[in-house]
Amino acid sequence: MLIAAVVAAATLASHAIAQTGAGGIQMRAVRFWLPEVKKTSVIATVEVPYAIATPVGVGPAAFISYLVVIRVRDEKGGVLNGEQWYRHAPAAMRSENASGMETLNFGVVPGKYWLEVEVVDSTTLRTVKDSIRFDGYGVSPGASDLLLASELRAAPAGDTTTDAGELARGNFRFVTAPTLHIDLTRPQMGFLMEAYTPDATTATLALKVAAADGRDLVPLMPTEKGLPAGGGIIANQFSLEGLPAGQYILKAALTIKGQTVEREAPFAVNRADVALARNVTETNANKGLDEVYFNSLPEDSLDAAAEVLVLLPNATARERAAYKRDELSLAAKRRFLIEFWAKRDETKSTPINEARIEFYAQVGYANAHYGARFVPGWKTARGRIYSKYGAPDDSLNSTMGGRGVRYQVWRITRGKSRWFIFGDRANNGSYVLLKSNEVTEPSTPGWRELVTPQAAQDIAVWLGFPAIYFNNDN
Repeated sequence: MLIAAVVAAATLASHAIAQTGAGGIQMRAVRFWLPEVKKTSVIATVEVPYAIATPVGVGPAAFISYLVVIRVRDEKGGVLNGEQWYRHAPAAMRSENASGMETLNFGVVPGKYWLEVEVVDSTTLRTVKDSIRFDGYGVSPGASDLLLASELRAAPAGDTTTDAGELARGNFRFVTAPTLHIDLTRPQMGFLMEAYTPDATTATLALKVAAADGRDLVPLMPTEKGLPAGGGIIANQFSLEGLPAGQYILKAALTIKGQTVEREAPFAVNRADVALARNVTETNANKGLDEVYFNSLPEDSLDAAAEVLVLLPNATARERAAYKRDELSLAAKRRFLIEFWAKRDETKSTPINEARIEFYAQVGYANAHYGARFVPGWKTARGRIYSKYGAPDDSLNSTMGGRGVRYQVWRITRGKSRWFIFGDRANNGSYVLLKSNEVTEPSTPGWRELVTPQAAQDIAVWLGFPAIYFNNDN
C-alpha cells in the first residue's frame, strides 16, 4: 500500500512515544485476557540499547557483554516474577538505534504492577535501571492491547514450533518490539489483537495511521472477521512503503455489536540512510553468528558446508550421517549445521563461533589455491591438510628436476607439532602426500624412491633431524 502521497505533507512530532525509562531502555507490556481463569496474560518486550555496553577487544572479534535482570512487582513491592541472563553481541553492532531484544511471558491477577529492568555492563559494571507501570484486568476488556509485528505468520495446524526470535499467540508467530521499526528495506508491518465476546458474532476492526502527537493521518482498509463464542484473534499485515521517516501511532477501533474498543501502539519509520547503514553493519557484524551465517546460505551451499565436515577429526561418522542431503528439509539442514557448530564453540563468552569461522575460512583458502580440474581444493592433498590443520608455520619448497619429484614440506607447530611432505608425482602441480608424522594421514608407500637421496637429507635437516633420518624409511 503506497501512502506517501497522503502523508507527505504531514509535519510529524519529534518526541518519542515509546514507553522509555530515564535510562533509555524501551519497554512495553502487551496484555491479553484469559476468560477461563479471569487473569491477564502479558507479553513484555524490552529493548536494550547496545550503546550501554563497553566493547571488549579490538577488530572483528570485539564484542559487548551485559547482564539483564527483569522483575515484575506488585503494588505492595513483592516480586512476582524475576529472571536474569547474560547477553553478548559483536561490538560492531553498537551503531545508531542498535539494540538487543528481551521478552518475558507471565500472568497476573487484577491489580497494579511494575516491570523493572536492570542492565549491568560486564566490563565497567555500570548499571542502568528503568521501569514502567501496567494494570492487570479485573474484568473482560473487550479486546487485548494492540501488538505490532515486523514479521507475522500463521503456523499450520498442530505446529507448536517457533523460529529464532519469534513469539507465539494461538497459531500465530511474530517478531515484535516495544516500538516497532520499519524502513524501506522492511516496509511490511503486521498487527495482532484479540477480541473477547461471549457469543459468536462478527467484529469490525478499523485502523488509522496517526502522527506521534495523535493527529490522524490516513485510514487503512477495515477488517471484518467472524468470531466464535469466547472471541478470537484478528491479525493481518500490510505495507507502509513510502511513509516518511518519523514517529507514528497505529490506532485500532474494534466494534462488536455496536460497542467500540480503542487501542493503539507506537511504531517508527527509519530514515533511508540509517536503514541502509544498519543493514550493512548487521550483515558484517553477524557473519560470526552461526544462525545468521547458515540461515543466509542457499541449499547447495548448506550441502557443501556439511560435506566438508568429514575433515573434522572430532566429527564422528554417526554424527555426520544425520545430515541426509536428499531427505532433510531446508530448515532441518540449517538446524543441523547450527546445532553441530554450537557444540564446538569453545568460547561461549563471545557472540561469534571462532571454531566455525576458522574452519570454513581454511576450506575457502584451500578451494581457492589448491583446486584441480573438477576437484575442489579441500579434496586435494594440500587442500585437505590446510583445511584440517590450518596454514603451515613455515615451508620448504623445491623445484628439483632429474629423477626426483618436486616437493613441498609443511611444518605446523601450533599445538601438536606436525609435518607433511608433498610430492608432484605427475609433474603437473597435483601434489600428493608422501610422508607425515601425523598417524591419521597415510603416507605413500615407497615414497623414498620418489625423491633423491639429497632431497631426503635436505628435508630431514630442515625438519631438525639427522641427515640420515629418512635413509631406511619405506
